[in-house]
Amino acid sequence: MLDTYLPTVDLNFITENLTKCNKIIEDSRFDVGPNMTTFVLKGTKPMHKRHVIITHEDGVVNYNQASAHAINYQFMGALLDWLLVNKGWKEGAYVETDALEVNNNDME
Repeated sequence: MLDTYLPTVDLNFITENLTKCNKIIEDSRFDVGPNMTTFVLKGTKPMHKRHVIITHEDGVVNYNQASAHAINYQFMGALLDWLLVNKGWKEGAYVETDALEVNNNDME
């Protein structure tokens, strides 16, 4: 059964992976107020179509926005691994870390 609340993702993880994706102009990060970070995509489209906006609260991004950016900028695998290691969240539910260690030992 799916958990009723979704995990949050650290803003630093999102920004690291966005800068690695090679679609973002280097040094284009700009913080707008305390709760918004923007980047600019490479390309020739109008500026308003090339902005990547991340809204966050206290340095964390909600799951829906994090997964949307992960899909658009091709780091979904890294996001799922991060959620498993840092939040204990896998396939729509929180899992116990002890159970993960047992399952990983069985695979070896």
